[in-house]
Amino acid sequence: MRVGRIMAVLLILFCCSMNAAAAKESLQSMIDRAEAGSMIVLPDGAYEGPLLVGKPLTIKGTSNTLIVGGGKGPVITIEGSGVTLDGFSVEQPDGTDRSVAIAVKGTHHLLRSLSIRTAGGGVGLVDAVENKLESLQISGQKQAGKSLHNGNGIDLFASHRNRIVQCTIQDLQDGVYVEKSDGNELIGNTVSGCRYGLHAMYAKASVLVSNTLHHNTTGAMVMEAQATRIEDNTFVDQQKHVFSQGLLLYAANGGTVVGNRFERNRVGAYLERSKDNDLHSNRFAANFIGMQVRQSADNAVVQNDFIGNVVHAQATESEGNRLQHNYWDDHQGVEGADHKTSSLPYEIDPFFLTVIKAHPGYQLMFQSPGMNLLGQLLKADSSMLLVDAAPALGPQSAGRGSGVEAGWPIGMLAGMLLVGSITIFVRGRKS
Repeated sequence: MRVGRIMAVLLILFCCSMNAAAAKESLQSMIDRAEAGSMIVLPDGAYEGPLLVGKPLTIKGTSNTLIVGGGKGPVITIEGSGVTLDGFSVEQPDGTDRSVAIAVKGTHHLLRSLSIRTAGGGVGLVDAVENKLESLQISGQKQAGKSLHNGNGIDLFASHRNRIVQCTIQDLQDGVYVEKSDGNELIGNTVSGCRYGLHAMYAKASVLVSNTLHHNTTGAMVMEAQATRIEDNTFVDQQKHVFSQGLLLYAANGGTVVGNRFERNRVGAYLERSKDNDLHSNRFAANFIGMQVRQSADNAVVQNDFIGNVVHAQATESEGNRLQHNYWDDHQGVEGADHKTSSLPYEIDPFFLTVIKAHPGYQLMFQSPGMNLLGQLLKADSSMLLVDAAPALGPQSAGRGSGVEAGWPIGMLAGMLLVGSITIFVRGRKS
């Protein structure tokens, strides 16, 4: 009797394993048998990868359709041309920082309305041209003993003229990483909780438009890139690291930065070794430093608003940059003949930045009477100053609106300095 029960249990387990294997095989076999150009509709339920799609097909599911990875490689690999994945969830529980949930090669593929949860990376495009990724939800998941930030949300390498639209990415290393890839468009995406929200390296003619980047270490980094268009984006609350910025341009040349909002970042926009960029009609508000420039030349900074930053702008080792018609809320101007600009220039001296670079502790003396006096006595060479010869008399940028109070960061800094002063005083009394 006991032997019979054991045999029955073993038979049930054998049948279950056969059914699981059959389900896995049937899904891949459905893909293999399907005619090019046809559609496979997946019923609700869980399916096991890995899957390979190498011909024009549409695979459509629902929010209750889940494909789960069966190893450390891609859950789904698509190749060739004309594959559409639409409307289901993908989970990669055992990925590494070099693996992705969905691997893409080829042309004219469409990934739409997918929910991807991954312990590695989200979507990887290699040698992929003119594909579209739309309305993806990509999030990182923590593996035992590993960092939450393993791979990138969307990773492009040697992939050109792809469109990434209305995707939401969070808790990965980089939200979108673009390397040696030209002409890609990133439009209307939201990225948070990453190292770099958007990261472009060795790329030409990238387009970053209407993205929202918040609570990352750096909102967007553009490095060794040419002719990047950065327009109508929101960079807010990049403060988690001492080197956090809304936008970092490093050796980035010939780009345009127009109509963006930089608010509540440690540094709104940081330019280093960059030239011939055009920054205009942006709003820099409530940042610790609005704009910082280092070893950069021949950039144009025109018709931007600098409101409520602790420090509006700083520059070192930079020459030939042109500032004109910007609004600086701490400038005491005199109305010029055009009734729109001041006849008095606005000068930005790098003295304080130079001092705290050599002696970081002097940050506590920011805006102190003694530091201001030293700044007046030890003025930098006029050729190294940023000078707005005709500052605007009022705000003018056409950014996407803001509810930021101008006095917020200055008040907060003053409060911090007051608390620090009281602490030092109390400790001194006790000693």
